[in-house]
Amino acid sequence: MGKPKRNAAKFQDVTDQKWTTEEWTTLLAWLDHCIANNLSFKQTTEAHLKSKWPDGVFNEARVNRKVKWIWQVKGKNDRDPRKTGEILELGSECIDVNHFEPGEIEAFSRAKEALERPATAGDQDGDGEAEMEVEVRPSKRTEHNISVQNLNLTEMY
Repeated sequence: MGKPKRNAAKFQDVTDQKWTTEEWTTLLAWLDHCIANNLSFKQTTEAHLKSKWPDGVFNEARVNRKVKWIWQVKGKNDRDPRKTGEILELGSECIDVNHFEPGEIEAFSRAKEALERPATAGDQDGDGEAEMEVEVRPSKRTEHNISVQNLNLTEMY
């Protein structure tokens, strides 16, 4: 008799679905956002990433592996790469931008800016404009259908 087999579903690695630059830089920006706003990174990350990429596979194990990768590959040289917990406490403060590839800094900046922008009601694409449809049905007084799209609420106040 050999060793008992591990539960394959529990340890399943999703290596066929690689993280895009936008995904992992968004993950790092979300970590910074959670630290700054005293939110639970562990409890909110999957939902945050799913809201941006509904078809993506973002489970706790996969997120932890990517955070460890960010720490080991992008971390500052004076830090111990084995102490992954440090990135969870400091976020991007312990990352060396000299380890970023072209385009990664811009993707990270965009992800951070999107989180820092004040959210407006109905703003689903993060551009500051509310996506809102209003339909007025005909009544005795009017026979017009009115549809309002892309109403910018910030211009109204």
